[in-house]
Amino acid sequence: MYNRTNSRHTHGHTIPWHQYMAIPALLLFALFFLYPYRGMHLSLTEWDGFTDPRFIGLRNFTDFADERALPRMYAIPWYLPSAVPAAVSSGLPGALLRRTPPRAHVGSGRGGNLFR
Repeated sequence: MYNRTNSRHTHGHTIPWHQYMAIPALLLFALFFLYPYRGMHLSLTEWDGFTDPRFIGLRNFTDFADERALPRMYAIPWYLPSAVPAAVSSGLPGALLRRTPPRAHVGSGRGGNLFR
């Protein structure tokens, strides 16, 4: 009896079709997780985008902590306690308005059709 499978025959070996489904995931992994490591190398170079990069080591990071950057860094502890609660509290009313009761029909509840 002939056994039908969802597979491809290549040189006597069968490759199940579901193994091909990993290819897009691997491409996205390489794009978003492996390619950014190139930026780590570029952060250790001096490069204007046109000439070849010249390795300078950690000098980019020591130049960052100059007299102009340090006062801005000291402002972060004052900015975060006000900005984060403001961002959360501004989104909370919209989320509460959109909330629907469990097992409800789509679009029911207060403001159910608000974001359609």
